[in-house]
Amino acid sequence: MSSIVLMVVASIFISQVDAYILRGNRVDRPNQVKYWLDASISSIGYNAAAIHGSTAWNGLTAGRLSINVTSTTSASAADVKWYASSETNDLGQFYAQTSTSGTLTSTSIVRINTVRFKTVDGNRQKETTAHEMGHVLGLTHEDTVPSIMLSGPAWLYGTYPVQDDKDGIAHIYQFD
Repeated sequence: MSSIVLMVVASIFISQVDAYILRGNRVDRPNQVKYWLDASISSIGYNAAAIHGSTAWNGLTAGRLSINVTSTTSASAADVKWYASSETNDLGQFYAQTSTSGTLTSTSIVRINTVRFKTVDGNRQKETTAHEMGHVLGLTHEDTVPSIMLSGPAWLYGTYPVQDDKDGIAHIYQFD
């Protein structure tokens, strides 16, 4: 009987705390992530959106660690590389190249879809880039509660991570 009660309590607790979904990867140094913008981003005028997406997670702090993403002018020094793409399926695309451990991401590539990206307003562009950065940090799509990681055509109508996103990051990086 006590094991049944324990399972019920655990399932209630998990459903309230772990509504986010983990992608299975994480960056090696979440307090020192460097991003780089390819010239294709600036040539189409999306620097502000890519910069916002990169830095939207900054200051997310728990315990002894804080997410900190800054720019670099060197592509080889970047953990996250932003490019423009003429793909027509999604607003943005995330590609992780993982290290040999299989969980630590060595380099991430984010592509902004120039064809579809121009069809949404500036706030949706910022939401999209923050969403893609969430993938870089290790989150996948969320469909049970409002978050920056909503999938498909759904919008949070916000441009920064919300509590569910923050809970996911705290879980991935085991913030105390």
